Amino acid sequence: MILPAVLTVWILRVVVGRLNAMMLEPIVKFFRPYLHYSILVIAAKMAVFLVFFTVVALLGAATKYIVTHRIIRVTEKLFLKVPMLNKIYSVIKDMSNVFLGQNQQFFRKVVLLEYPRKGLYSIGFITAIAGGEVQEKTKEEVVNVFIPTTPNPTSGVFLLVPKTEITPLTMTVEEGLKLVISGGAVMPQYKSRV
Repeated sequence: MILPAVLTVWILRVVVGRLNAMMLEPIVKFFRPYLHYSILVIAAKMAVFLVFFTVVALLGAATKYIVTHRIIRVTEKLFLKVPMLNKIYSVIKDMSNVFLGQNQQFFRKVVLLEYPRKGLYSIGFITAIAGGEVQEKTKEEVVNVFIPTTPNPTSGVFLLVPKTEITPLTMTVEEGLKLVISGGAVMPQYKSRV
């Protein structure tokens, strides 16, 4: 218990001694004609301390980042090697990237549509314009719309909706998500053009 503290103090003394030799003495020699010696020594020691503190803080942050990043990478590789677990992990990772903002373009626009039946309306998010086989097999141009559940927007329903049956809204995607998560309690501000 005492050994780590003693070693830390010893290392600090060695490092500070080296910094004094490398920085303190040249600073004092350079500014000695312009400042009083005692003020100069205090200012130089403060400068050396700030440099030392900054270097230690940067090294600590870099080490923490590297170690944390490496642990996450190893854990991710482990999850991806386990059958069945790799599928679940991939889906959850993709969804978290969407909802935690790492994939900003997933939700393109907020729309209003009649769902689950005529006369009832739901907030949805356009994810893409349908294409390929899906578009070829439908009679109208369809849009990919995700309708999230309240209060957990990571689950929901995916619909292919004819473009003519959706009403684009002016609210932002963030405002739309707040509306859904709050169950309608947080309404975005809206100024009517009428």
